[in-house]
Amino acid sequence: MTKKKTPIMRDRNSRRKRLEKNIPAEQRFPEENTRIQTSDENKIGPIDIKAKTGQGKKAPVRLSGRRLDLRFPGSTRLSSRSDYLRIQKKGRMKKGRFLILLFLENGLTTSRFGLTVSRKLGNAVKRNRIRRRLREVERIHMRRIKTGFDVVAIARGRARDAAFKEMKEEYLELARNAGLTIEGSGK
Repeated sequence: MTKKKTPIMRDRNSRRKRLEKNIPAEQRFPEENTRIQTSDENKIGPIDIKAKTGQGKKAPVRLSGRRLDLRFPGSTRLSSRSDYLRIQKKGRMKKGRFLILLFLENGLTTSRFGLTVSRKLGNAVKRNRIRRRLREVERIHMRRIKTGFDVVAIARGRARDAAFKEMKEEYLELARNAGLTIEGSGK
């Protein structure tokens, strides 16, 4: 036979009594003027409040009067799996030490970019570092790529240890060899 467990009944106010037991009866108020500095606290001198409330430096304006737009909008990203598979099947390939560049004409007025980083390259932290670097390279240099192409960068095993500058140079070299870059766009 098993014993039936009976719930322990407590007084409704027992928890309150327990919690209030440790509250001191007298209340302590902070001393007046605790924020006033003593003679040795501020040796630099008075603070000039008007100097601190300025708006700061303004962003530099280009010679043309416009700011350079370096966003990576959604219209320039490859997002669907079918696009990646189509580029992989029908597209052309250029291989480098750190990257494989796949590209295919898309028939649109803009170029679209994507990237792939396999789980074989490491844990999420390492893969995300590689992704951030590749995305930054694509974002900065997407204006050098001719319009009307879908471009996918696939990270290879050596990309884990590659510096950003090496990845950038290789990406541009592969794009140049593939004939994707706009000529005369300087380095």
